[in-house]
Amino acid sequence: MTKSVPLGTAQQSNTSANGAGRYSTARSAIPRSRRGGPDARRPRAGFDASFIGQRAVLSIWGELDLLTEPEFRAFLAAVIDCCPGSVELDLGQLNFMDASGLRVIA
Repeated sequence: MTKSVPLGTAQQSNTSANGAGRYSTARSAIPRSRRGGPDARRPRAGFDASFIGQRAVLSIWGELDLLTEPEFRAFLAAVIDCCPGSVELDLGQLNFMDASGLRVIA
């Protein structure tokens, strides 16, 4: 059973029929441009967290840089507040990350 919760909300996971607890925080996307150009609706970066038992898996896609760092910092803090046993990062869809993104992870 997958359950979405608002960013910053800590909840205990529900148990599905097979006994594995799993829920996901709300997906977060940062718009690429505030202007009405062709990239205005395409997200610059996005984050998603899945909780499976005591493990949190964070998927990050797009560009993690100085502009997207504040929201990623808040998103990571919300995931850590849920007290997972471990946090894993899936960077497979990440196109770019600068030092500000590395600083948050460190």
